[in-house]
Amino acid sequence: MDRENRQPAWPGVELRHFVALAAVAEEASFNGAARRLGYTQSAISHQIATLERILGRQLVDRRGDNGRTTLTAAGRIVEAHAAAINASITAAQLDLQALLESGDGGGLRIGVYESVGSRLVPGLLRDFASAFPETALEFQEAVNDAGLVDAVEVGALDAAFCVAPIPDGPFESMEILSDPFLLVRRSRSPARRRPTGRGARRAPLRIFGEQELLCFRTCRGTELVLDVLRAHRVEAGIAFRSDQNETLLAAAAAGLGAALLPRMAISELSPTLELHHVDELPSRGVAIVWHAHRTRLRELDAFLELASTLGRALAADEQRRLPVPA
Repeated sequence: MDRENRQPAWPGVELRHFVALAAVAEEASFNGAARRLGYTQSAISHQIATLERILGRQLVDRRGDNGRTTLTAAGRIVEAHAAAINASITAAQLDLQALLESGDGGGLRIGVYESVGSRLVPGLLRDFASAFPETALEFQEAVNDAGLVDAVEVGALDAAFCVAPIPDGPFESMEILSDPFLLVRRSRSPARRRPTGRGARRAPLRIFGEQELLCFRTCRGTELVLDVLRAHRVEAGIAFRSDQNETLLAAAAAGLGAALLPRMAISELSPTLELHHVDELPSRGVAIVWHAHRTRLRELDAFLELASTLGRALAADEQRRLPVPA
């Protein structure tokens, strides 16, 4: 048969059929899918039945375990492709929306959290403006990365700095540096006080049992460290939480506990404080995340390359400033 005479695959399949199948899969019921989409239950049933008739396969098991509606093996295959189609359509909508809001000249909207912003944003602004003087680079600042990844997913941001690992979603990411966690505590005797910039001592895990912790309130990296401590059966009490770097350092200087902080969050270190590095602790991976299905602009590619270069340089500078034992 000539290619010109071939019929399109599955004639009659419409986007609304795929949307209905995805909703049934997520809600595990026809009624739940109807509520989500604003349809009647019978309308959802009709769309699924029509899709099954067109494809010639049963896609939904209407007598699933525990009364839940589930997809058949064929249904799971179709739903996976349907999800990709829906994601592409959503991405197209986001691209057009961004074009309408910014005009043909465009611009990049980047989410950034506190410690990354203070160390990387100045250099990024300088170098990006030199390479793309006609493209605006706008930063949305946050105390931490909570919410920034969600903003990327809905198109409110073109990319965002965040803590690895990246949450599930339609994302691609690139890690630009590794930022070790350190324990910052008040020196126990004046003789042991060390001048700023002398680096960290290696310490065993049991150091976490000597003082209660001072740590971030909302930081996925902190939670990863606490998971490691629990896995090693180390009990670490938490005396205080704050999302402000300087507050945690001041609390440590006051002797209220030991502050658990990534190295980049330690801007100034009082001589009354000392640093400890524990080999078993994971580092905080600093990454950039963007929407996997949106059009990758050359400006975003250039931004990613600049961020990677500056990230490597920053990691080297931080190791010189506050050395961590190899």
